Amino acid sequence: MQRYNKGRRGEYLVRDLMTAQGGVVCRSAGSHGKADLVAMWPHATYAVQVKCSKPSAKEVEEIRAISLQTDARWAIVWVNGTQIEVQCFRRGKPWMILPPGLTISSVRGTPKW
Repeated sequence: MQRYNKGRRGEYLVRDLMTAQGGVVCRSAGSHGKADLVAMWPHATYAVQVKCSKPSAKEVEEIRAISLQTDARWAIVWVNGTQIEVQCFRRGKPWMILPPGLTISSVRGTPKW
């Protein structure tokens, strides 16, 4: 239960950051799918996987591969205490445009995954 609560807190944090920037964010609680959150703005849709432990290379590769199947931008977000690190993909390639709310000011450091 403790891991679930930690993960839920991370999802709420990311959800709140994106909602504050005008996004409509849906949380897929308990779905065990690849996207924990789906965030929508008029110009973009992001499918977001939130991690509270550093994602493995395999997990990052799974998100990159699934981004080939949709036109949505995919983000894997690592919530590490007060720091957030983000890696985005679109159509299988690294995407440098972060979801609104997860701007450079809320992201500390460069992910080294």
